[in-house]
Amino acid sequence: MPPRVLLIEDDADVQSLYAAVLGVHGYETTWAKDGQEGIDCLHEAKPDLVVLDMCMPRKSGWEVLGVMSASEELRDIPVVVITALGNPANVSRGWALGVTAYLTKPVCIDELVLLASRLAPVHPSGSPALQEVSAHA
Repeated sequence: MPPRVLLIEDDADVQSLYAAVLGVHGYETTWAKDGQEGIDCLHEAKPDLVVLDMCMPRKSGWEVLGVMSASEELRDIPVVVITALGNPANVSRGWALGVTAYLTKPVCIDELVLLASRLAPVHPSGSPALQEVSAHA
């Protein structure tokens, strides 16, 4: 099973780009169009990685991070923030809420792929967990 990436992004064009590029690199992607849908999908999709926009309708990325950091089930999922909010106060706030990487738009798509490969690597024999188990067998 390929690593699962939950894209929480309200811009359909941006989401399509991220999904296409990550798909080519072996990731299974799910998309949430706003923060509330993202929170709902977190529990259902059980992603290996979250790519999160911050400025969205219904619930912001900040609220999504708050839910994730307060949940024992969700707090260890790596989060890559991709946002236009690049001022130092927002970056610090993101780190304080547990983000793994904080990128500002426009983002270099190769940087997203590199981060994904480090945070949720694609293994030829399946998921990271299966790879680890088979290595110990």
